[in-house]
Amino acid sequence: NRLDKTVVMVTTDIAEAAFFADYVVLMRDGQIIQQGTLAELAHTPSEPFVEQFINAQRNPLANLDKALA
Repeated sequence: NRLDKTVVMVTTDIAEAAFFADYVVLMRDGQIIQQGTLAELAHTPSEPFVEQFINAQRNPLANLDKALA
């Protein structure tokens, strides 16, 4: 069932984002740092902050694999 609605959800939990989102926008200090799929953020971080944010979460690649399944 698709609702064809856009929902904006704010979270600092990458696993939660992986579960709910098709598209992620990572922000710092009110500025967009990187946007795209979680796979894009994880595999091609635009700057060290993105990599650090993703790696700070528990089992980020396991969460990514679940999200992509």
